[in-house]
Amino acid sequence: MLGFGSVARQGKNTHRYVCNSRLDCFLIALIFNGNMVLPSKLASFEAFLARFNEMAVNPGARVRTPVVPFIPTTILPTLSDNWLLGFADAEGCFTCSFLTGVTAYRFRFMIAQKWAINAPILEHLTTLLGGTVLPHTVADVFELTVNGLRNQTAVMAYFDSHKLLTHKHASYLLWKEVGAAIERGEHLEPTSRALLRAKASTINPTG
Repeated sequence: MLGFGSVARQGKNTHRYVCNSRLDCFLIALIFNGNMVLPSKLASFEAFLARFNEMAVNPGARVRTPVVPFIPTTILPTLSDNWLLGFADAEGCFTCSFLTGVTAYRFRFMIAQKWAINAPILEHLTTLLGGTVLPHTVADVFELTVNGLRNQTAVMAYFDSHKLLTHKHASYLLWKEVGAAIERGEHLEPTSRALLRAKASTINPTG
């Protein structure tokens, strides 16, 4: 849709978007420069751009493009743009689980990211969506969790107006469906609770 780059298959269920040519890398650099959010990605982009600019001034280069001056600042996402949409498509998780022997349940939206340098971005997202940020059980990973059905108002409003593009969209719709059934009290009756438990187990397909 950008009009440049290509898509290549990588493994059974994975595809990747690739910019290989000098011109394609120039165009993608223009898009990302000054528009990065995660500090770790800004650092890797800076290294990429430095190498790109070295090649730009190489008199022997077969294809010449202008030098792209690095913009060292990051931006903060809002609920009016699509950054969180792409981030959730890649890293987000909608989950619901039912505790055994009681009527309690856990209804959550979670999104995790490596490195402490990125934790402030997750903290910023709590000002938009609610929730809390805590260290994950995996070292150097931090996780934003919005816990509880009643606390998902901002989460649902955002993903209703910004449609997920990957299989996460189906997961989100099923998650909402289970949440609506819980609101109707279907988790309180053993038979319907068993059906909800089975449905919730399919929210995040593993195949």
